[in-house]
Amino acid sequence: MSRLVSAASLAGVALAVAFARAAGAQNASPRATIAVPSAAPAASPSPVFGFVYKAPPGATPFPGADPPTIDEIDVTNQVLVAPGPVSVRIYTSPAVVSVTAETLGYVLAIPAMRPGVFGLDTALPDVPKELHNRTFDILVTATTKAGRTASVVLPFSLK
Repeated sequence: MSRLVSAASLAGVALAVAFARAAGAQNASPRATIAVPSAAPAASPSPVFGFVYKAPPGATPFPGADPPTIDEIDVTNQVLVAPGPVSVRIYTSPAVVSVTAETLGYVLAIPAMRPGVFGLDTALPDVPKELHNRTFDILVTATTKAGRTASVVLPFSLK
């Protein structure tokens, strides 16, 4: 049983490292925030999003002015293929100034495309076959200038 848990954990780490490498970080380490160049992705055919998360109707944001919300998360697919392309779009309230994605201690900063829209178009590198066919959670966090946050946890698989 511990072997399965260990393999699942390694799959999450592999995906986090794959994201880091795809984003240009050479020596990603746990708890390191991986910065992605802030320039918007180059003009290319619009990505097709096979997985779309939408905030549940009536979701209550923080009380007060300018609450952070994550309204929608679009990803190429909920089963990610390595090697292969991956595109992400995250739609937030206008007050959000940064978005991160985290799994197993690795943090990836998702670049802003315009106010309220964050995104990334990249490619996942190949990972060892032993790490495929595992499911792991990714924590997506939106943060305002005042430090208020909203988070969503979504399961993804690596193929």
